[in-house]
Amino acid sequence: GGTIDDTGADNTPPQEVPMSSGDCCTRSSLCLVILLAATAMVATNAVDAAYGETWRAQMTEGSRQKGLKGSWSSRGGMPVYISEPGPLGHARPKNGYPVVIVAHHAVGIYHATFLREFADDLAEAGYLAVLPDLFHRVWSDSVPNGEDMPFDRMNIPAMLASQDDGQIVADLENVMGLLATSPKLYADTDRVAVLGFCMGGRISWLAGVNLGLRRAVRGVVAYHGGNVWKALPEAAGGEEARPGPGDRLETLGCPVLGHFGGEDKNPSPADMEKLKENAEKVGAKVEFHVYEGAKHGFSCRDSSNYLESAAKLSWTRTLEFLSRTIAHHPGRRHSDL
Repeated sequence: GGTIDDTGADNTPPQEVPMSSGDCCTRSSLCLVILLAATAMVATNAVDAAYGETWRAQMTEGSRQKGLKGSWSSRGGMPVYISEPGPLGHARPKNGYPVVIVAHHAVGIYHATFLREFADDLAEAGYLAVLPDLFHRVWSDSVPNGEDMPFDRMNIPAMLASQDDGQIVADLENVMGLLATSPKLYADTDRVAVLGFCMGGRISWLAGVNLGLRRAVRGVVAYHGGNVWKALPEAAGGEEARPGPGDRLETLGCPVLGHFGGEDKNPSPADMEKLKENAEKVGAKVEFHVYEGAKHGFSCRDSSNYLESAAKLSWTRTLEFLSRTIAHHPGRRHSDL
């Protein structure tokens, strides 16, 4: 029997409750999940050790000296440039800011300031803009990241050859993890668009058709994104080719805005028509625009093919698309249920 002490507390010894085999399995599974999560957190912290507060402060100060407005963070060993709308005068919505993940082109995010300026422009428009370094695994003495470096000294072939769709999806998931664990960013992870240029345009298609990302991704913007029928890395000799994002439009879970140059070879106007036809067959929502006289990279201010008139018009259309797809907090989509 139990006793009551001077405070009125019951000192009855706790009774052991027999544990069923099902309880054992449940607890073992829960312990395994906790262990894996803790291991992943330790691993993430370890690879991010090189990107501590000193690095972040130095990178952010370097950005300020170049007239940029964002700051730096990292996740999974991947540097990330973040431009926030709050400091630029945008009141925080109840559920947080809509997010645009920007996927870079072949020169990466350090060579010139264009992509960081583009992220700042998105923040000025009210979006939390996130620009991850998707080449972070390849940097070495023979493959420099291109910061403050002439283009001809960069190893672009090695950078492009490093692309791996599985790793790219993991990087995008790491971006989502960074947003979810950074409450001071006030990110609404139910309102995410992925926008990319050139190889980043292909990555935006990849994000749109990926089943693991589609719950979060509400819109895709592809600026002259080529090679959409390739899976990366490409199959080795004798292996059967795997489907690229352009072959998987039946799993596309959101609308797509595509910007195409009339003089581009990859993606060509014929590629655009093929994408449009395939999208119509599976009921996917796509909006494509062709810019006459525009070559590949026409929207990038750091490209020799930059065409100001087309870049400005495509920017206006991009803002209109983002306003329709992620600017307002949505209810749950039927495809999420």
